[in-house]
Amino acid sequence: MRSLKGLTIVMMGATGGMGTATALQLASPGVNIAFCSSNEEKVSVLKKKLADTGATVFGAVVDVTDCEQINLFMNSVYEKFELFGAVPVHAGHPCLPAGAGRAGCRPTGPTV
Repeated sequence: MRSLKGLTIVMMGATGGMGTATALQLASPGVNIAFCSSNEEKVSVLKKKLADTGATVFGAVVDVTDCEQINLFMNSVYEKFELFGAVPVHAGHPCLPAGAGRAGCRPTGPTV
């Protein structure tokens, strides 16, 4: 696999089986991994596992069906890693809830 060093990987719904396996496969020194999940305990466990790989990790508790929480998460990712080349991974969850665009959910802050 090509080196992901210097890239930021953004994962939503990352603490389930497929998400955890994907995150651990992608994690390595020099890689930034930002992820979220609705389960605080699972976020804490995955943060430690990812940090043990040498990756720089940002994990947050986020309800991925809540547009405001998604926007806050993405703004936090931007603040932590500044401009980045992102590899978005949506393991187990869509990025936005069905119909979010029609409901007025739009990104706020910097475009990533």
